[in-house]
Amino acid sequence: MEKLDWVQGVVLEALTGNSFLLKLNLIDDKQSNIVYHQIERIRMNGVEAPEMDSYEGILARNRLNTRLQNQKVHCDVIKREPDNYLLCTVKVLTS
Repeated sequence: MEKLDWVQGVVLEALTGNSFLLKLNLIDDKQSNIVYHQIERIRMNGVEAPEMDSYEGILARNRLNTRLQNQKVHCDVIKREPDNYLLCTVKVLTS
């Protein structure tokens, strides 16, 4: 299995039903040439969500925000997408 970069940080806010802003506090970037920024837009791999121009999209964003805002998460980075989001698998860290 290919080893991936990973990042950890605190979720600032949900952007959509499957993406959020993450303030990074730990980075393991030895596996790729990806350049990381202090605040990254994260898209959760394998999570489908309605478009934001629909009522359901707004509800999905609000539910994700309720679940993740201010939570510490671990993200295994798959790749940086053309729209500059990081595509990741995401785990909520418990204290």
